[in-house]
Amino acid sequence: EILHPAVADNASPGLAAAGVAVLFGASYGASAMYGLVPPQAGFALMAAASVAGIALSLRYGQVVAAIGLLGAFVTPALVNTENPSIPGLYGYLLFVTAAALAVVRYTAWIWLGWATTIAGAIWVVLAILGGAGSDVWAPALFVPAAAALNLGLLPGAAFDHPIGRKLAFIPCAALGGAGLALAIDDQTAITRIAVLLLAPLLVWHASREVRL
Repeated sequence: EILHPAVADNASPGLAAAGVAVLFGASYGASAMYGLVPPQAGFALMAAASVAGIALSLRYGQVVAAIGLLGAFVTPALVNTENPSIPGLYGYLLFVTAAALAVVRYTAWIWLGWATTIAGAIWVVLAILGGAGSDVWAPALFVPAAAALNLGLLPGAAFDHPIGRKLAFIPCAALGGAGLALAIDDQTAITRIAVLLLAPLLVWHASREVRL
């Protein structure tokens, strides 16, 4: 039986999204629920499934991107280790941010860029609640690094849409607000430097993109 074109068009993205979700769920079950693999391996498997979803979205569309992004940013919260690495966490988050924004570069999915940077900002706020201690430099430097990725990979096509032009400030505002909150909570030089780095970064990019 021949499927209706609309059904046929949604079949592949639906199957791809389901596949990514199954891989993520199996990885979580194998580590957190049944202890078949150590937490570090479970983290790697869940991260791989999530990043695969982000990459596959280039072929299968936005639903797969949403599942991959959700899994990627939720993964660190699902893994419990005795000695968590704060720099490793924010290094991972920066890698995921770069991967997602690289997809935005080729697709101009504005929502994906917003969701990625806002999720990163939330993790910076979580560093305040959880206490990063001497490793506070990691979430602090994540702020300007993620903002630089957002500005550097933001496609010009994103400004062709009225919403894209009016709300282009949202990602950097979210990151800047989170960084400012971190600097208020931990009043050290590194947190203040990280927030101040946003100023020349934003001015430089605005001078290159008149629509900003």
